[in-house]
Amino acid sequence: MSQPTHTLVNSARLLDHIGQTVRLTGLVLLRNTEDKELLVKASDDGKVRVALDDVTQIPQSAYAEIVGEVVKSGDALAVQAKHVIETGDMLDLSLVDFVVEAGYNPRLARAW
Repeated sequence: MSQPTHTLVNSARLLDHIGQTVRLTGLVLLRNTEDKELLVKASDDGKVRVALDDVTQIPQSAYAEIVGEVVKSGDALAVQAKHVIETGDMLDLSLVDFVVEAGYNPRLARAW
């Protein structure tokens, strides 16, 4: 059985995916253990609030990939995490952002 794939996004692309499951990679700026929330700096330097459920562990590494649903949170957009994948303490976010934006390039659509 094949696994579902989810679009890799940055903070600017969240608006295109409200209600959809996406992958957001970024630097974890704040960890709120009481409310089970993260503040993540996305690959395009935008900040995104991430809500964790009761079973999802707060990542300990500096960088993480969040798989979750894009939701409206007041006037902003947030991600309701389904999975968090720790990606270590060193990651080139500019390279991640290049890959994100390449995925939206219509000339490269056939490559994906």
